[in-house]
Amino acid sequence: MKGRKKKSRDMKTLLAKDVFTTFDAALICQMNIASIKNWISKGYLRAFRTPGGHFRIQKRDFISFLRKYHMPNPFAGETYRLYLYSTDIKSVATVAEKLKADHEAFAFGTEADLFLAIGEETPDALIVDTDSLDSAAIAAFVGYLVSNDRFEGIRLLGLSSESDEVPGFVRTVKKHGAAKRIVAAIQEIY
Repeated sequence: MKGRKKKSRDMKTLLAKDVFTTFDAALICQMNIASIKNWISKGYLRAFRTPGGHFRIQKRDFISFLRKYHMPNPFAGETYRLYLYSTDIKSVATVAEKLKADHEAFAFGTEADLFLAIGEETPDALIVDTDSLDSAAIAAFVGYLVSNDRFEGIRLLGLSSESDEVPGFVRTVKKHGAAKRIVAAIQEIY
C-alpha cells in the first residue's frame, strides 16, 4: 500500500489511552485479536460496541481483567478502585479521603448503595465494617461474593473494633482511631 505510513504503536502512548480497541488489547497482552474477541464474547473481558459494531474496552475494565486473571499487567502502579462500607459513614469517609491521594476510593453508608455501585463497576477491594453486620450476614455476604465469578478478584478487608480475623477477609484491622493503620493495611494487600 504505497503512500500509507504504517502507524507505529509506542507502548507508552498506547498505555496512556483511556479506551482501547481489540487491536490495542491484543498488542498489550501479546495475544491474537481473535482471543480478545473470544474473551469479550464469553464475558471475561468487559467491552462496549461502537455504533459501527466495533468493540472498545475501557481502561478500568482492562486493568480489572488483567488483575483477575493474573496476566502480566503493564499498568502496575495504577490506582485501585476501593469501596468502603460502614453504617458509620463518617469513619469510612475519612479513610476514603486519605486513600484518594493514591486510589479511587468511595464510601457507602447503606448496603443498597454499595450493591448498586458494585453492580455498576466491580471494585478491586471492598473494605467492610464487620461491626455493622452480624456473623450470619457476613458469612452470607462473603459466600455470595466467593460463589459469583463476576466478583472473583475482589479483595475483602474487614474493619472491626476488636481487630479479630474474620473468615473470608484478607485482613481485619482495628477501626476506630486507626486511619493510618487502615490505609497501610489496604496498601499492603496490593
